[in-house]
Amino acid sequence: MGYLSQDTLTMLTVVSIPAGQLSKVIQILVNFYHGHTGVLSKLTIGLEWLGSLGRIYTTLLETDSIILLANFIIDAACNTVLFLQIIFYRKLTRQILLAQHSKETNNYL
Repeated sequence: MGYLSQDTLTMLTVVSIPAGQLSKVIQILVNFYHGHTGVLSKLTIGLEWLGSLGRIYTTLLETDSIILLANFIIDAACNTVLFLQIIFYRKLTRQILLAQHSKETNNYL
């Protein structure tokens, strides 16, 4: 059934850790720099956060892979920071989005 060797799967997993998390780290830094989260979806980040917690749980139950566990812990940490940013920046985000919406509406008139 396995098309790839265990060594190949391990290598691909190790490579995916920094590649997969880089976009979230960049998003965290951009949010911090701007002080708001823009149009970042609360629902999407919340579901990703819950999913990452579930992956940690199932990895602990089903495998002995430290590499997989580390990947999912990093993912959960990034999702936690993004979720907290949505909560902490919600007032300024709302103001920014309303101002942008008003500006766009005035441009059409």
